[in-house]
Amino acid sequence: MRPVLIVLVGPPGSGKSTLAARLATRLPAAVVQSDAIRKALVAAPRYTPDEHQRVFAVAHAAAARWLRAGRHVVFDATNLEAAPRQALAAIAAECGAALLVARLAVSAADAWARLARRAVARAPGDLSDADWVVYQQLAARFEPIPGPHWVLNGAIDADALAALLARHVHADVGPASPAALPS
Repeated sequence: MRPVLIVLVGPPGSGKSTLAARLATRLPAAVVQSDAIRKALVAAPRYTPDEHQRVFAVAHAAAARWLRAGRHVVFDATNLEAAPRQALAAIAAECGAALLVARLAVSAADAWARLARRAVARAPGDLSDADWVVYQQLAARFEPIPGPHWVLNGAIDADALAALLARHVHADVGPASPAALPS
């Protein structure tokens, strides 16, 4: 089976990192997480354009390396705009991997509650610095996804979502069969 690049799309608090961790064990897959790379590269992140370019150059190189090695990859970043998704699609094509784009949709109220919990008690492995202000800035940047993609209800159990995506990948159905869960 050829490797699959799973591109997660969603604003902060939508459940991308939780889903990525669950997928990593179910597939198995390598997780390329922009927050982890940023923390490894920059002692005190400032989220400047130069820093962003550096983080994503490393993230894209890591994804390509894993795909060329035949591993599935979960790319955990907001990917809200078309350009980053197009860059990832190009990486998948160059590496001979299938592409699966999965947008996690949650209500603003659910995202706010998750981000409020993060401010009080951070979950293990949560490396994001995003808060409600960042959520509002980033959510406004979402650009529609024109090609086949999954829309997942990020408010439901991440294990159920991971099981669904893992079954799809293991069945080698391919990215041309989008599915949606009720929101």
